[in-house]
Amino acid sequence: MKLKSFLFILFLFFTNAIWSQAFQEADTQIPIKFQQSIEVCAKFNTMQDYEPSLFSGSTIYNIWGKRFSALGGIQMQKGDMQLTLSAFYSFFKSEKVSLQTGVIYNLNWLMDYSLTNNFLPCLYFEWKPAPFYTLEVNFDFLFKFRHLFIFGFNQHQLINTTLAVSIKSIFNLPKNFRLYLEFASFETFRYDIFCAPSYIGGVEYSINDSFDVALDVTIHYIDFFTLSAHYADTDIKLGVRYKW
Repeated sequence: MKLKSFLFILFLFFTNAIWSQAFQEADTQIPIKFQQSIEVCAKFNTMQDYEPSLFSGSTIYNIWGKRFSALGGIQMQKGDMQLTLSAFYSFFKSEKVSLQTGVIYNLNWLMDYSLTNNFLPCLYFEWKPAPFYTLEVNFDFLFKFRHLFIFGFNQHQLINTTLAVSIKSIFNLPKNFRLYLEFASFETFRYDIFCAPSYIGGVEYSINDSFDVALDVTIHYIDFFTLSAHYADTDIKLGVRYKW
């Protein structure tokens, strides 16, 4: 409990530092330049593993400036509700390379079974060797605190710690298309242990400067780095993004 309280205080402190930096930039830059977006997604699962329902919907709000970014999102489905917050600060930024540090917090309320808090201190690396290609690498350390309702909420919680990694390649194609391929042990609304990775492939299309549409397919595996590795299930996600 003390560790969870410390991590939550650390998250609040870091988020406050990010916003302080953002407003400090706003005071020194004319005009003030923040970019924002809202994403709305519908996801369908093949129901071959232990997902609670076939369909889920999510909404994500993003805001970013020259040195900071922040995210807040909610996902809802039958029997499950999630909240994810994150904040990042870029301590090194050049034309081709960006280094950021940050923290992610996820609350997962699996209504009939458990309540889980996930904390992830992060180190993020971005490399743009060419205008058409971007590599994003995210190294995290996952702290997972889980209360199982069957044991009573006041009983000892389950604690897991594990590494978390995301490696994403983005290809900017002609005609306003963008292709991305990603290997990840976590997603915005999925925080399993390291040996249950996701393979993600998707495409985005920019209708204009304000609207994007996207389609991606995510394949999940269990015990991937052992001899018992096997396929779990697949997500198919459709989304639209508005930017301003």
